[in-house]
Amino acid sequence: MKFQKLINLYIDHLERNEYSKRTVESYINNLKKFFVFIDKYYSRIEKISQITKKVILDYYDYLKESQDEKRKSISIKTISHRLVVLKSFFKFLYFDDYIINNPAMNIRLPRTENNLNNKVLPEEDIFKIIESIKPVSPENIRDRSIIELFYSTGIRTSEMAEIKTFDIDLKQQVLTVVKGKGAKTRIVPIGMHAIYYLDLYLNKSRKYFLGNNNSDYLFLNNRSTPFNRQTLNKLMNRLTKNLGLKIKVTCYTYRHSIATHLIQNKVDIRFVQELLGHESIKTTQRYCHLTITDLKKVHALYHPRESLSTSSQQSNQNLKAEK
Repeated sequence: MKFQKLINLYIDHLERNEYSKRTVESYINNLKKFFVFIDKYYSRIEKISQITKKVILDYYDYLKESQDEKRKSISIKTISHRLVVLKSFFKFLYFDDYIINNPAMNIRLPRTENNLNNKVLPEEDIFKIIESIKPVSPENIRDRSIIELFYSTGIRTSEMAEIKTFDIDLKQQVLTVVKGKGAKTRIVPIGMHAIYYLDLYLNKSRKYFLGNNNSDYLFLNNRSTPFNRQTLNKLMNRLTKNLGLKIKVTCYTYRHSIATHLIQNKVDIRFVQELLGHESIKTTQRYCHLTITDLKKVHALYHPRESLSTSSQQSNQNLKAEK
């Protein structure tokens, strides 16, 4: 492939900055898709400096008209991610002096819909799921511990899979998340319910899964190996499929839900940012939009103009009722 040397340099850059293996693979896979486009539609380009803003915009238009393997249009989220990768790649080339001008610098990303509403469960549904898992077997104790910890901390699926036994401090009631997204370590509090079931799991249930093996990973499956992202999501699906919920519940459902519930309960957004490990507060602010229904209700009830209108409407209804 053309520009393979530059791609290799970019891989080294990502690895030096401690991007996870999965993130590096995702970035490079998407970057190679761009160069496949270059080979097909701009075969005359031989130097990276020949790639202009117009070429990238043409690629953007190409993506908007493309289809995936199932012949469905590529989602805006996917298009946005591929453009983010391009912007990252050309930014690296520019700052390391491989190019004089950055053709991707002023490329604007498409606006994606805030579809978090479809990924958030009300508190009563979360409680229903949690309480449905009775601690009557080693599997149930482990599963209850996982689900309690997800909802208590809001950590990412990949972070949950990487927890070691020594990352949990039951006395201090904290979890050390080692090198989460962006290769940053943070400490988050654990609620008392999660602490109770973690203690139960560590002292009575984990040895059942460990058997004669040695492992520092906190949560183990029936084969004495740690969970990964896929198996954790399968577990969440299995635990909730018989409860008749309207949405598909994944590990991220708990992350989105706890963030929303905290903000709805008037928790300072910067605390939520720190808990979730968001680098930018703009990411956390997405969850504020989910509470707009509550805001509209308050606005209608207490805004001077709205409350006046409400009183007038009520008076008119009373008059009609009297007639």
